[in-house]
Amino acid sequence: MSFNVVQLVSNSVWGGGERYVLDLCRALEAHGHSVAVVTRGKRAVDMRFEQAGFKPGRLPLKGLLDFISPTTLAR
Repeated sequence: MSFNVVQLVSNSVWGGGERYVLDLCRALEAHGHSVAVVTRGKRAVDMRFEQAGFKPGRLPLKGLLDFISPTTLAR
């Protein structure tokens, strides 16, 4: 059984959490799952995912008052 996984990365800088998400994306993909990455479109973060072969989608991901991101994800 394979899953479709969406990883949301809302931080605007690269750090340990983002590295963990990248490692998790690689592991999930290696086990046959489909992985999509969604970021805030910050170059420092997107560049690392792109180098690993993931093409990040972009959404505002601005928290509680951001109505665009969850609506877009639901579609």
